Amino acid sequence: MTRCEICGRRVGGEEGLMHHMEKEHSDPGYDCRRCGLVFSSMEEMRTHLQGSHRYDG
Repeated sequence: MTRCEICGRRVGGEEGLMHHMEKEHSDPGYDCRRCGLVFSSMEEMRTHLQGSHRYDG
């Protein structure tokens, strides 16, 4: 287990820490061009596009 230096949360290893940092502590940076919602990861935006806008890309 690795502990986040910002919030103290324990995560599984270095890869888990990188994912945690991207999701919880980075600036939002992925805007949906169709509706303007902002997502913290490309995967979250892709899921949104597929579910909300029927996008297959």
